[in-house]
Amino acid sequence: MNIAQIILESALIILGFYLAFFKSYSEEKGKNLATKEDIAEITKKIENVKSEIQLLTDRKKNFEKEMRQSLLDYHSAFNTWYVNILENFPSLNILEQYSYEGNQIINRSYNEFIKLHAVVNIYYNEDESLIKAFIDLHDKVLDFESMCKNSLSEALSYNDEINAIPSIQIGRNITIAHLIKERDSKIHENYLKGVAAHEKLAPIFKEIRRMINERLRVGISEK
Repeated sequence: MNIAQIILESALIILGFYLAFFKSYSEEKGKNLATKEDIAEITKKIENVKSEIQLLTDRKKNFEKEMRQSLLDYHSAFNTWYVNILENFPSLNILEQYSYEGNQIINRSYNEFIKLHAVVNIYYNEDESLIKAFIDLHDKVLDFESMCKNSLSEALSYNDEINAIPSIQIGRNITIAHLIKERDSKIHENYLKGVAAHEKLAPIFKEIRRMINERLRVGISEK
């Protein structure tokens, strides 16, 4: 074997080792590159999932906050409606303060209450005991409101009748005195009925407050 052949074979062997090493190196580098790309993709997916979870969590918190606020708004609107009823329920002591505007005040506060009543029904439609209690409260207070309005209209109609008596009518003072006595008797009678109805409503109000507070506490304790 001559020197040229030995050199050639040695060169081929070295080249073979080099190619084998380069191939192995390239494959390993490709694997590492693929691994890094996989990790980057997985990390990206994890971050996306975390963002979605955070978004859902925030939405859930906002929804629960809106639920609690709907109860507070409902209770506030109810109190306004009921106070307006009480303030416009005729009594002998402050009859002169009443006017036909009293019915309009009651109607406005009732309309606002009904809007918030509908909102609560949306948020708590699956809470059967609460919705049933709210409906029962609405119906009973609406009956009380009707009693108030009827009493108010009756008292004011007496006043209109008194004011319509001509100043020159014979026996005018006697007629007026009779109408006032009849009016005051009717007002007193209706007022006593109103007091009795109000006392019957008191336990219902207490239970409604308890149910609302119970649901508000549950919302806060879960934070």
